[in-house]
Formats: sequence, C-alpha cells, structure tokens
Amino acid sequence: LPPSLPWPTARMATPYNVVLCLLVKDYVAKRKLSAQAMDEEESDINLNDYLYQLSLFLIGEIKGADSITEPRMSELKERLTRVEIPQAYRMIQEVLKQIDSPDKLFDVFRDLELLCEPNDDGIEGPPDHIDRASVYGIFIRKVLLSHKNMMFEGLSKLYEHLRRYRDEQESFPVAAERMEAYSHKRAGELERSMGSVPCDEIEREIASLLSLNPGLHQAHFLRYVNYVQNKEYAKALDCLHRYFDYYGSHLMNREMPDEEDKSVSNPLQYSVLNLALLQYGFRHYSQAGQALLEAIRMAQLANDHTCLVHALVLFADICHHTGSSKYAMRLISQCVQTQEAASKRIEEVKKEIKHRGGNEIKEHEQEILQKAQAVPAVEAQAYLKLAMFVLQQGGSYSSSSSSSSISSPLYSAPTGSDEKVGRCPTLRALDCIAKSARISAANHNREGLGLALLTRSRVWDLAGHGRLAQAYSRIYLELYATEGPESYAALARANLASLEADPQKRKAFLDLTEEGGGDQAMEVDRKQGKEALGKRSFSRQGYSGFHERRLQLLAEDNLVSGSWKAAERALEELAGVVPGLNHDAASHVDARVLKCRLAGATGKPSEARRGLMELLHVADSRSDRVMKISVLTALVELHLDAGDPVASLPHLLSLVSLAEELRFDTLLVGIRVKIARVQTALGQYRSARKLLLNSIPHCTVHCGADTRADLQLTLAECELADADEDGGRSGDDDDGIHEGGRLGLKQAERLRERVRALGKLETECKRWQNFKQLRRLHY
Repeated sequence: LPPSLPWPTARMATPYNVVLCLLVKDYVAKRKLSAQAMDEEESDINLNDYLYQLSLFLIGEIKGADSITEPRMSELKERLTRVEIPQAYRMIQEVLKQIDSPDKLFDVFRDLELLCEPNDDGIEGPPDHIDRASVYGIFIRKVLLSHKNMMFEGLSKLYEHLRRYRDEQESFPVAAERMEAYSHKRAGELERSMGSVPCDEIEREIASLLSLNPGLHQAHFLRYVNYVQNKEYAKALDCLHRYFDYYGSHLMNREMPDEEDKSVSNPLQYSVLNLALLQYGFRHYSQAGQALLEAIRMAQLANDHTCLVHALVLFADICHHTGSSKYAMRLISQCVQTQEAASKRIEEVKKEIKHRGGNEIKEHEQEILQKAQAVPAVEAQAYLKLAMFVLQQGGSYSSSSSSSSISSPLYSAPTGSDEKVGRCPTLRALDCIAKSARISAANHNREGLGLALLTRSRVWDLAGHGRLAQAYSRIYLELYATEGPESYAALARANLASLEADPQKRKAFLDLTEEGGGDQAMEVDRKQGKEALGKRSFSRQGYSGFHERRLQLLAEDNLVSGSWKAAERALEELAGVVPGLNHDAASHVDARVLKCRLAGATGKPSEARRGLMELLHVADSRSDRVMKISVLTALVELHLDAGDPVASLPHLLSLVSLAEELRFDTLLVGIRVKIARVQTALGQYRSARKLLLNSIPHCTVHCGADTRADLQLTLAECELADADEDGGRSGDDDDGIHEGGRLGLKQAERLRERVRALGKLETECKRWQNFKQLRRLHY
C-alpha cells in the first residue's frame, strides 16, 4: 500500500476515471457513425464489433473492483488488446498528448458536460448524447460533480497526475467508491475463508482493509467474528460496538427512505440481538437473557418477525440451560407452531394473488407477505431443539394452545388434538429432525443438514441403536466436517469414540488433541481399509467440547478397567474444564456421575449415594428424563455392587417406567438384566433365568459388549445357583434319587454349555479390557 494517498479519495476525478470518460466519449461518437451508416444502409461490421467490445470493457471497468490501485497505461494497453480493440488505446494516447495544460483539461470536462446534457422536451436525445440514468451517464456525472467541487489548485494537481499517469511515472489509488466496492468484495472473500485461515492472518487482512477504508463496517464485523471464534471476549465486544457505530453512520449517510416505507429494517434490535448472541456464546446467560428481552420488546414494536423468532428461540435455549426446561419447551413449541401457521398463511395469500392474475396485491396481503416471513435457519434449529425436548420431557409440539401462547394479529396457531400424541417419543423426535433436515435442504443450509445428522445420531444412541448412531456420525465427518464448526466435528468424533468397543480405535479417536493423534487415527482407519474420517486437531481448552468429552470417556474406560488412580487423575483434570450446571447441564451431570461411580468403586458408597441422590433431584427439577435415566442407572449399579439389591428396586422400577414411556427397547433389556441380578440375589433363580432367556435375541443384536457380558454372567450365576438348589432338593429322600439323577444330567450338560460360553466371554472381556466383568466371570 502507498504510505499516503496523493489526494482525497472521495473525489471521483482520478486519472484512470478521466481515461474511462474519454473512452465513453469515443463510444458515443462511434455510435453516432454507426447510426448514420444504418440510415444509409451501409453498416460497418468492424465498427459494430468495436462498439460491442468497448461497451463490455467499459461496463466491466466501471463496476469492477479488482484492485486498490488504478491500472497503469501499459496495463490498459494489455487489457484493450486482449478484447481486440487496440485502436482505443491509440485514441487515448493521442487525446492525452493534446492535454498539455490545465485549460485543455478544463475543456475536456466541458465536452463531457455537453455529452450528458439533459433533454427537456421529452424526446429521445440525439445520437451524440448519452442517457443521464444509464451506467455511463451516472459515471460521467459523478466525475463531473467531483470536478465542479475542485478549486483551480485541485484541477492543476489533477492535470499533473494525469501527465505522470500518461508517462507511467506513478501508480495512483482508485477512487473512494471503487475502494469501498473492492473492500466489500475482499471482506466477502475473507468471510468465506474464516475457519480455514489462521487468526493472525485474518487479522492482518482486516487491518489492511481498514487502512484502505476506515469506515468499512463490514470489516469490523469480520473482526468481531474472528475474535469470537478465538474466544477473546473483550475484543469481540469492542468490535461489535464499533460495527454498529459505523453501520449506523453508514445508514445516516445514505438517502433517507420515505416515512411510509416500512421495508427498511431498523438495525437497533439486531445490535441488541447480536450482543445477546455474544453473551450466550461466552455462557453469560444472565446478561444474554436481559439483552434478549430488550431485543424481543424492540422487535415487537417494530413488527420485525425475523428478529423476534431469532430472539425467542435463543431465549428458549437459555431457559433450558438455566433450569426452566418446561418453559423452554413450551416456548419452542409455540415458535414452531407460529412458523408453521405463517408458512401456511403465506402460501394461501400467494394462491389468492395468483388466482386473481397476479396483477394486484391488496394492502393486508402486502402486510402479511412482509411480516409473516419464513426464517428457515432458525426454524430448522428450533425443530432440532424440539426433538431433544420431546425425548427429555415428553409432550407434543402440536398440542392445543394454552393461555401463555404467543398471539399474532396476522395469524393464529392451529388448535386441536395431535394425532401423533400416542406415538413413540423417539419417532416424534425423529419426525422433528426430518422436518429440520427438509428445511435446511430446501434452503441449501449445509451446516443445518450436518447438525441434523448429529442430532439424529444422538437420538439413535439414546434409543440404543449404536450402529445407526455410528453411521450418522461417520456420514457427518465424511460430508460436513470440513465446513461446519469445530464443536460439531468434536461431537461426531466423541460419538464415534463412545460407541467404539475396540480400545485401540477408541484411543485413536480420543488422542486427537495430542501430538500426532490425528495420524494415529488415520493409521487405525487404514488398517480397516477405510479413509480417515474428519481429521482435525481440536482446541485444548475445551471450547470445542471435545476435550471435556475426551476426559469423560477416558475416566469411564479407567473405571471399567479398574484403574482407579488413572480415573481419578482424569476426573481431576475434567473438574477444571467441565462447565457449570447452568452452562451445560448434561456435561456437568455426566462428570459428577463419573465421580460418584469412582467413589463407590473405591469403598465410599455412602458418599457416592449422597452425590447421586443430589443429581437425581437436579434431573427431577429440570424434567430431564434422559439425565434421570443416567443417574438412576448409576444408582442401581452402586447398590448391586455394594450387595444391597433390595435398595435398588425403587430405582429399577423408575427406570422401567421411563424406558417404557420412551420405548427405549435396548435400555429396557439392560434394566431387565439388572432385575434378573436382583432376583438372583433374592433366590428367584428360575424367574431370573426366564427373564434373561427372553432378552437374549434383542441383546445379541442391539446391545453393547458390557450389557451382553452382564447378561451372560447373570445367566451363569442363575444356572449355577439353580443347580445347587436342585441338587440339594433331590438328595433329601430316596424317592427323588432317580429323578434327581435325570435332572442332574440335564443341568450338567447345560452348565458345560455355559462354561464354554463363559470361555468365549472371557476372551471377549480381555479384548475389550472390561476387567469389571472379568472379575465377576473369574469369581
């Protein structure tokens, strides 16, 4: 960049713009000759080709913004030769040689004034004039306006610059309008490259843009996004304030719209909405909630439907994080209903307009089309949030409106009972995800499609279909990992790690934060004949969410393998990065459940029980069924491992109720195995054996290695205890000796089969490093 600009760039009268004006003048003169030749029926093909190529060149140069400096004379010659009009360059050289004083330059501007002289009689102007409203006319009038604002000193300086430009002694910056166009174009390119370019490089580019155009509000917004992505709160907040300050001045400098024009949006509510988004991104939920309430109020006053929907969905998410989950679900449901009603109303209005011929739009129809707008990106997110709320809390999004429903003067939410109320919550959640995916696909929103895949993977994981969950996570990593946010790719990687039974692969997925971890994951995939999926190195301090999930899975692996010290170290590190309860309740509760499990495994059952009961109270207060299932499962395991099966019965009954309500068949199989363990401990061996045998088909296909091992071991305990009991009964009298002998042969054969199965199970437990089940097996 030049150290200083030779003259104020607000002026359009620059050397290259003067050259373009001369080319426009030549174009008009040649067009007049072509018109005369047409009248005399002697059309010149070469002249028409010249006019065509020159017009394309002029429009491209007037509207283009490819550089911050004007092209030199040699570059101009090269460009004109490339479009096969070198005679235009020779004409420019001749005219510039004739301008040998400021007076001659003044005469050039006088000729340009005559060229776009207004036509007062309403008749089409002569061939040697141009339309003042055309691209050429507007451009020349801007240059003339800049010339009229010059003093004689400015004209002399322009003449000197034009002479040096002709002699190629100096290169000059473009005018302010072209500078702004170039900076906006470069800012757009920079925005598309964010995420793939380092932060420092983007900052240098933004600083370069601001040195060219200090008032470029778009550059301040890009700097704000860059700081948000790198978690620099103070700098991001400063850039956000600067952006809206410059944007407000930009709007004031534009021509003011008519007072009756309601289509111009007010940026004030969007400034508050962006402030709320910033606070939300840094988990300042109290400040974000206050800003959102202000944004909602301003959007309602301005009848801004788009801003209102954004704010309501975000406010519902904050309510969910801060514990008001029922209110959050009701708010999301009403937003979805309102959007569905708005879409239907818009379609009805469009059909009515089309039926009338499409020539006239009534005032109330215009109002509906303006205000009842679809907000596809937010609507897709709302459906995904609603899918998880359906699983966590139950209910249906199409229930009849209550007294707290959102009212609108333009449309009303549909009422009536939902035909799908009796459907499985998992299917209702998948319906919401499918609607979100359709909206994202219709609007070419790849990020929304990727998030729908991850949510679908989460739902299938909760429902116990691990293979489907793995498949959707892999699809995301193959198709969307390079484009989506870091947190989405981290979630997909964590999903694959949690669902992977092979310790080698799981370790490879979890080691992406370490040096060379990505190469290790690639090597594991190559051994399986597959390409590496979503190779990415995640930020260490947890902002992507991968580090927290990695530590949770490592602690869980150490608990299963019996490495208490390693589990304790992982949990201590996890305590330093896991978010608070009001920031991310799911991660917070998962970490505390792992801590309670460690306490129970190391001989502190009362402490573990007390901690799990506190978490159970948290899950109840948030009406989160998924969280409650996790806590209840840990409580049941704690009581069974402590040898107190009776104390686990109330929690088992609660688990059965939740699993049947959600229709999580795989979870229900795991609960039945635990019920069988309780029955075995209470001496009901045959009932336990019957329950386990009925669960084997589903468990073999859908359940994980730990549940399968639990079932096999519990079945072996039942049969062993049942054989001991039958042997004791058969030896009580002589009449039962023969019958006891026959039963003993059957039981012996059955026990031999069970021993062979346990031998296979031992190999499998060693392979998966499941030493907890291995200890039970050896016992």
